[in-house]
Amino acid sequence: MTNNSDLIAKLHTSQILVGLDLGEKTIGIAVTDQSLIVATPLKTISRKGIKKDLIKFLSQLINNYKYHA
Repeated sequence: MTNNSDLIAKLHTSQILVGLDLGEKTIGIAVTDQSLIVATPLKTISRKGIKKDLIKFLSQLINNYKYHA
């Protein structure tokens, strides 16, 4: 994919996007609505290492969000 329009065209209408802002000390997490127009911040977490930060925590967060949205 070469640009945002290509990405959006390939998404299913029922999908949402998760955005990560990877800072040196924190990671910001946001999700879009199903229309892919508005992104809403979900959480900011302190960095502790790639395995502790991303794999376990984000997996749990996304699964919880999916069932409560």
